[in-house]
Amino acid sequence: MAIVSFIINGKLKNKEKVKLSLLNSLHALNHTSYFFETTSKENAISLVKNVLENNSDYLITVGGDGSLNEVVNGYMKYIYPVKHKVVLGLLPAGTGNDFAKTLEIDNSIQLLVERINKKNHVSIDVGEVKYTGLDKKVSNRFFINITDIGIGGIVSKKLSESSRILGPDLTYIKAIIQSFLSYKPVTITLKSDVIQWKGNAMSICLANGKYFGSGMCIAPQASINDGKMQLVILGKVSMFDYLKNLSKIKNGEIINHPEVHYASISSCEIDAKEYSCPIDMDGEFIGYAPLSLIIHQKKIEFLSN
Repeated sequence: MAIVSFIINGKLKNKEKVKLSLLNSLHALNHTSYFFETTSKENAISLVKNVLENNSDYLITVGGDGSLNEVVNGYMKYIYPVKHKVVLGLLPAGTGNDFAKTLEIDNSIQLLVERINKKNHVSIDVGEVKYTGLDKKVSNRFFINITDIGIGGIVSKKLSESSRILGPDLTYIKAIIQSFLSYKPVTITLKSDVIQWKGNAMSICLANGKYFGSGMCIAPQASINDGKMQLVILGKVSMFDYLKNLSKIKNGEIINHPEVHYASISSCEIDAKEYSCPIDMDGEFIGYAPLSLIIHQKKIEFLSN
């Protein structure tokens, strides 16, 4: 018998139906379930404390990439320091569900319960970045999918203000095009253990997972547990270049372009003019460069296939 806690995005439309289905599925197998709903942005971070109080074996996020990012930050803040072993998991219920694509998991409750019963999980890396927060103070935050420096911060801000009536894919493409028209690449200096780079960049991605932006496979060579991030630099790339290579990005192909660079890195420092270069982390605009990255290798056990 396992103790399973769920942190559910409080904005999920069918949350009561999902809760009932999860409760019945786990109860039938003599598992104990606890449910916690978010009431505001960043609330999931503090809700993670409940997992320590009820001695949970599993902590499952029911939501999208943003909700998962909050749970990961709560885990690293409250659970990891006391060495309490809790396996994380995900029931994808967001707009993009990009990290779920890397792990090849869907929103099947039956398959989620099977993963719990079979104890199928994998050790994954956690990235930690230090940056300038929206309050203009130095902050740090953890991530397990992708952090994007440059145009991504503008895109995420536009997405937060957009109607999703067009669906996730078209809404994202619309936001990208709008951002290309308004964002001017800034000069970025990057220093890492394997590559030094300076130039005008539209975007620099630090990728643990392969996907961002509702299914864009921007980092096809990324691995979630090799102790490295796939670095993807998009230099002077035009909107035409982006649209021309859109199908290749979706298919996870390496882009052959003189302004596109790839590397596998263990750490890096990124500098730019103060407040000129925004940062997107898992679909959320979190602040600005300068930024530094370190990797915590295989720090989280995560339910997988």
